[in-house]
Amino acid sequence: MSAAPAVDEHLHLIGGPRAAGVAADAGRVGFKAHNLQRMALMGVPVPPAFVLDTALGRRLAPGARRLDAVARECLAEGIRHLEAATGLGFGSGRRPLLVSVRSGAAVSMPGMLDTVLDVGLCDATVPGLLRLTGNARLVWDCYRRLVRSFGETVLGLGAAVFDAALSEVLAECRAARVEALDFRGHRLLAQRYLEAFGRAAGEPFPQAPQAQLEAAAAAVYGSWGASRARSYRSSHGIPDDLGTAVTVQQMVFGNAGATSGAGVGFSRDPATGDRIETWFEVRAK
Repeated sequence: MSAAPAVDEHLHLIGGPRAAGVAADAGRVGFKAHNLQRMALMGVPVPPAFVLDTALGRRLAPGARRLDAVARECLAEGIRHLEAATGLGFGSGRRPLLVSVRSGAAVSMPGMLDTVLDVGLCDATVPGLLRLTGNARLVWDCYRRLVRSFGETVLGLGAAVFDAALSEVLAECRAARVEALDFRGHRLLAQRYLEAFGRAAGEPFPQAPQAQLEAAAAAVYGSWGASRARSYRSSHGIPDDLGTAVTVQQMVFGNAGATSGAGVGFSRDPATGDRIETWFEVRAK
């Protein structure tokens, strides 16, 4: 069944058989997603994703915490795309799909716009991720990260709400820092974060993955109008009317142990500008 015309206009798929054969304009999907599309079209194995474009964000009232009907349908259709591409289910208790929700402006604004990771993790999907990964420390680490980032980024809860819980758990586990916690410590920390979230927000952490996703996307769109982002644009001569897109992508994990990591790849040396061999050149050797 094809999507509604309004959804087709604002939803851009990355990877999978339904993805477009050309990369969308960076002004609509942001340079992050534009380059993801280009890499996917070249055969680079990027995790599947979808983009809600900048035009959808400009439809929202400043400070809006909820998406309109078209944006919500775009999210639902995009999730169906990811489920088909990955064989996982968003909200599944057996094979859960987790996603990152990232900003994507047409110009670089490092650190100015918001991101929420591990969206889709909840009490019902934790057992499924445990079965999929066999890594209890990873799962509870992801859950506590999601609860904290959702509270701070989406609801605007202060860091002190979670810092107090973190200090308590570190003392109870006799650990110097969070990285030293084992899976039991991370499980305890996730539970304490859930309790702290409920006290500070006046409501429980949302256990419905779709509700998490919609709230995270609205927060990412809303971060374009945050004071820090406005100040950055003013000092760098960036127009206020560009807006940001929202990129939703299957999660990959840089916190799964010594064999995983996260980083940034460059085609040129950031310090000198000298050209660096591309992935294709290295692969061809």
